[in-house]
Amino acid sequence: MEFNRFMQYAKYDLTINKAFYRNMSIVAVSIITGIAILGFLVRWTMVKNFGIGVDHDGSVFSYYSIGGTVIFTTGVVSLLMMMFSGCFNHPLRNKQGRISTLTLPATNGEKFLWHTLLVFVGGSLLCILSVLAADIVNALLSLIAGFPTDNIYSITKQFFRVLAMNFRSESMGELGNAGMMFPIHNKYYYAFLGFVYASSIWTYTAFVFGNSVKYRYNIIWTILALWALQFVLSILEILGITLFFKEFEEFDFDPYNFENTGWTIYWIGMAIIVGTTVLMWWQSWRNYKNAQITNKLNRI
Repeated sequence: MEFNRFMQYAKYDLTINKAFYRNMSIVAVSIITGIAILGFLVRWTMVKNFGIGVDHDGSVFSYYSIGGTVIFTTGVVSLLMMMFSGCFNHPLRNKQGRISTLTLPATNGEKFLWHTLLVFVGGSLLCILSVLAADIVNALLSLIAGFPTDNIYSITKQFFRVLAMNFRSESMGELGNAGMMFPIHNKYYYAFLGFVYASSIWTYTAFVFGNSVKYRYNIIWTILALWALQFVLSILEILGITLFFKEFEEFDFDPYNFENTGWTIYWIGMAIIVGTTVLMWWQSWRNYKNAQITNKLNRI
């Protein structure tokens, strides 16, 4: 790879597709900031009318908590990353774009690497900046509304805590109280965290792969394919659980063997997730390397 040639292609892509990338950025910032504003309005209404509440068990809770805002923000960030992944091959979306992109004096590896960095590094930075912007807006609105400074919580801080599956904070409200019952920093916590991140990477990779097969309307087709796959897996999961417990009833309960079986299933599942992720990336690269001006699925 030649660095100068790589940078020239990056500059070309950012220039030619400037309007698309600008609009994507505006959409990301607007949606996440809009969630923060909506969350503030809900809190402001609740605080104005009720202030501090008392739960049925006598515990005190506060309407200043930002748990709902953070959860919705985290979910939207995940959806945005799926959308970014589905736009991996955006320059190839039409025939003219394919002619221009595929004939540029840069290697396929340099182009593929640029779009990988743009989607996952650039997309992640855009989401983080959007969360920071939402945090600033929320803080300003809270100060204007007269919220006590001790009850103005950082959306950004809690966002990163939620990414680590750590809900233990008074700023999360009832979600924080529920999180206190979830043990962290043990083998089960790290196993669950690993599964969540491996599954997320698998999903983003599926959207990249879908875009390598079809350049237009690929996000819709990828979602439909994932729904179909989820339906099949759900049926297989139900059958597997039914057969497992049917066989399990014939044996005496042994916690040690039960845990070993659970870990075996977990590692088999992780191996399948990681293996298929690598396979989809490899096939995405092959599809990009063999891209043509037109084919059966991409004629326009």
